[in-house]
Amino acid sequence: MPRPHLIEKIHDLKYRLREPRLSASEFVKTQQEYDAAISEACRKYHCAKAELLAVIRSDFGKWVNQQGLPWLHETESD
Repeated sequence: MPRPHLIEKIHDLKYRLREPRLSASEFVKTQQEYDAAISEACRKYHCAKAELLAVIRSDFGKWVNQQGLPWLHETESD
């Protein structure tokens, strides 16, 4: 089953938040976009934030591999 575009967007934003060279202002902007995408997905899929994050957590690694991206160290938790 194809991954919904909104979930891909969340994965992309989460990946960008792990970028070590992200400036403080870029981090804040990306975090705001990430939070907004999470809220939008919760409304669209009628679920709580914790539930959504738990469901898509294991898909993130699959997405990184499918995109052929290098693994970045996590700097912030969900």
